[in-house]
Amino acid sequence: MTSKSNGSRPDIPGRDRFGGVANSAAGAPETAGFTTAKVDEKWFLRDPDGNLFWSVGITGVGNLPATIVTDREHYFESIDPNYLGDSKGYKPGSYYHDKKVKSYALGRKNIERKYGSGAVTNYWRLAAPRLKKWGMNTCGAWSSSGVTSSGTVPFTDILHSTGSEPLKTNRKLYVLWGGIPDYFTPAFETRTLQSAKAHAKLLNSKYCIGAFVDNEISWQRDPGNTALAVLSCPPSQPAKIEMRNRLRNKYTDISALNKAWRSAYSSWDDFLNKTDFEPALKDAEADLFAFEKAFCERYFSVCRKAVKLAAPHALYLGCRLASRNEIVERAAFEICDVVSYNIYKTSVDTFAPPAGCRDKPVIIGEFHIGRIDKGSPYGGLLEVPDAERAAEAYKKYMISAIENPHIVGAHWFQWFDCFVTGRGDGANATCGFVSTLDTPDYALTDACREISSKLYEIRTRKK
Repeated sequence: MTSKSNGSRPDIPGRDRFGGVANSAAGAPETAGFTTAKVDEKWFLRDPDGNLFWSVGITGVGNLPATIVTDREHYFESIDPNYLGDSKGYKPGSYYHDKKVKSYALGRKNIERKYGSGAVTNYWRLAAPRLKKWGMNTCGAWSSSGVTSSGTVPFTDILHSTGSEPLKTNRKLYVLWGGIPDYFTPAFETRTLQSAKAHAKLLNSKYCIGAFVDNEISWQRDPGNTALAVLSCPPSQPAKIEMRNRLRNKYTDISALNKAWRSAYSSWDDFLNKTDFEPALKDAEADLFAFEKAFCERYFSVCRKAVKLAAPHALYLGCRLASRNEIVERAAFEICDVVSYNIYKTSVDTFAPPAGCRDKPVIIGEFHIGRIDKGSPYGGLLEVPDAERAAEAYKKYMISAIENPHIVGAHWFQWFDCFVTGRGDGANATCGFVSTLDTPDYALTDACREISSKLYEIRTRKK
């Protein structure tokens, strides 16, 4: 057997059953779930045995990739109808956005052809030993339920808030995966609580680190943009009604608002009805920023409540921020247990929360450095030409994260490579630790084990 075989590799010594540092509890009690702790000015997680834990993870473990065939059936030599299903394109601006399409479950087909008909259900039997031998201790977001429910590897769950109507604004906004929901919609809280309740069994597992709620929301990069967008919404918009009520409580008379904003509203009803006035930021900044703060706090508070009602011991891990806006970030650090960011850079050594915000740990929900020499010519959001440089890039990023005192984990995106023909938004990155035929990328797995073997030594050493 070669060194690339899982079976030939010894377990990394000094680890407990969760992947934390054995015998590092130092008096910390056993708990029903994961907790956070600051030790020697560095944040850590603590696993349920009380031991220090730093999360080395990967997203989508066992989540078998599929590809759209609608309008491009000629791409395929043959299509097995047993693996076709209904789906929908999900990337705004892409060809398939919101279209009903046929999706080809090639990932499932490959696994069943390679390992047999029960392989999908039992994929955790393949994944769990790999993760342990590679030095990973966490299945990240979008890992399959078969893996996360197996009671073998710690995991982070992901669920989604729901029940919000969109902001019906005329203002042009930064849009990532969709527009901005109106978190003052009355159904937002009740529906999001229901969404979390459906995950209660997973969230209450001792192996569940916690839950992300949502991913890469289209938070505006410029503070005040969301509040300005609300002003152009129709009078029935819940957020606009909330803004009106807050301003009326502050100013009482509409003339006082007009003086501050240099506006010409005839009444508070006129404030609701008017959709074509936007004050200068210098005149209205305090009010706009205050409303935006309340808007963000409403979002994070409802999501935290949903997670905690479903599983009191589960950590609330935030919404995987993809951009930075201090108003959003300050609300997240105030309310979340751990604040999550998706950071696609070569290093996170200089990352720090906004100055003066509440001190909380940070977890990296996604990063990768894909290769362009194994299938698709698109490696991902960051690319390198070959295996050797991918391994070095992985080690550099991970060391920078482990050394950063704020960060308690980093999760690679993702387990499987995408198919060349792409997923539901067209992305076809070769950024997986495992190929579409379930063959590990040994350059990455070796790099991961090398760093993980000395993870806690790196984390605890003095600079």
